[in-house]
Formats: sequence, structure tokens, C-alpha cells
Amino acid sequence: MRKKHPYDDIPPVIILAFAIFVLAAFIPLSGMAQASPAQQFIANGDRYLVAAEYDKAIEQYTLAIKADSSDEWACLQRGVAYAGKGELKTAIKDFDRAIKIKPDFADAYYSRGLAYDYQGDTVLAIKDYTQATKLDRNYYKAYCNRGLIYFKNNNIDLAINDFVDCVNIKPDHYKSFYNLALCYRQKNDNEQALESYSRAIAAKPDFADAYFNRALVYYDMDRFDESIADYKMVLKLNPDYYNAHYSLGAVYEWLKRYDEAIAEYNTYISMARAEDSSRVVFMKGRIEHAIQKRDRPKDQMPAFENKDSLKAYIEKYFSK
Repeated sequence: MRKKHPYDDIPPVIILAFAIFVLAAFIPLSGMAQASPAQQFIANGDRYLVAAEYDKAIEQYTLAIKADSSDEWACLQRGVAYAGKGELKTAIKDFDRAIKIKPDFADAYYSRGLAYDYQGDTVLAIKDYTQATKLDRNYYKAYCNRGLIYFKNNNIDLAINDFVDCVNIKPDHYKSFYNLALCYRQKNDNEQALESYSRAIAAKPDFADAYFNRALVYYDMDRFDESIADYKMVLKLNPDYYNAHYSLGAVYEWLKRYDEAIAEYNTYISMARAEDSSRVVFMKGRIEHAIQKRDRPKDQMPAFENKDSLKAYIEKYFSK
């Protein structure tokens, strides 16, 4: 039976974000005078889009479309700008237009899929992400986002396939390694989860969430020194990551290092937010328990002689 540590389930990293395809990067400044009017308008729009000045970007892309109604890039970029404003239905119309002009436009399928994803229409999102990968086998973002949908729908094997495809294309994609590790945790495969968290950390050494979750895996595997080291790294990277104090305290308590456990629990209480009131109550109980175990080990009290009983006690309080 898998031993589960408190705060085991951190949500996957969401990569849902509209890509900004800056066409201006391909137009040298010296060549702007020779660029077509549509290209000049697109270049202007791209600069506004990068600066998140969406209305000005939309104005420039609209001028580009008026100058050349067959320019798929102007349609795509205007759709991205509308999406930036949260006007997803209007964005989808522009993505539709881009696809109509250029049926093999992978970027437009990806962007439309992302808009559907934000709207919660996962069926159409998966369809468009899939089409993007058919048109461009190296479209790693489409694999990652499709994998996230599968993960959230508990289609873990399909999610794993997509995250693996993503990291095979882009080996430094730390978000997919992290999400892949979450999938392996769902399958109770600690060895694979450990490897994936470690690769996420190798790709992004300041990734606090990956250290936190890897510490949970080490805890499950009875590799307590490594678990402690990872929790300490979390706090080094982000001193405000107060959940790490509780989890670190739980490891110390299991190791019967009660003074250290009590110190970590008290730190958690001092940093907890208003919405954590039920957990603070639970934490105070853990402190009392640790004090009793330290000072009066023979007293009658709940006995936590294995991790599963500790897990059950924790879940009783955290389910409130």
C-alpha cells in the first residue's frame, strides 16, 4: 500500500498560454521600407502585442487585413490579441479565418485549441491540438496541453504519452517533466516519478514545487535524509513556502525528532493564512501529540506506529 504524505497532490503546472508569433523578427529594420503595407502593419502590431497593448495591436492587424485579406498571419495575430483581452469567441473567429486561408497552419490550430481549452470545451481543444501535432510533429506545446487535458480527465496513460512526446522534442521542458512525475505518482510508480522530478529540477534548478514533490517521493521511499534536504531547498528558494514547514515537521515527527518537528509546526502556524484555520487547529494537535510522545512516551494516546496510520489521522483532519 502506497504511503501518502500530507500535501501530496500539487496541481500540475499549467502551460496554457497564447504564443506570440512575432513576424517582425523576420523583417530587418533596414528592409521595412521594402516590406508590403500588410507586413509593416503586422510588424507594428507585433510590437504592441509583445507590450500587451492589445487594442493598439488589434488596430494594426486590422489595417493589415484590410491591406491584404489573404494574410493568415494578420488573422492569427489579431486572434491572439483578442484572446489577450479575454475575448475568446472573437479570437476563435480570427483563428477560423486564418485556417480557411491556410488549411495547414499549425499555429492557428494550436491557438484555436487553446481558446477552446480556456472555454472548457476540451473535446474541440483536443481535436485542434491533435491537428497541430499532425501538421507539425515537433509542436511540443500542443502535446503538453493535450496531456494536461488527459491528466485532468484521469486518462493517465494518454497524458504520459503526450508528456513523453513533449520532452523528447524539447528535453529542457521542465513543466512536462513535472507533470509527467505527477502522472507516475498517480500510478504509484515512485521510481519513475523520482526520475521525472529530478529531470525537472535539472532543467530548472530553482523549481521549488519540484523539490517539494520530490521530497514527498523520498518520504514514501523511506529516504528521509533526502526528503529533509529537499524541503530545506524549497525554503531556501522560497522562504514563504510555508507548507514545507508542515511537511518537514511530519518527517521529523516520524523520525522521533520531536523538538525539530514542533519547531516546524510552530513556524507553519505563524505563517498560516486565514483560510488555513482548520489546518492550524490540526497542527496544534500535532504539536501536543509530539510533546506527549517526547515527554511522556508511556501515556495512553493515539499511537502512530506506521505511516499509514499517520496518513489516516492527517486525512481525517485535512478532509474538513
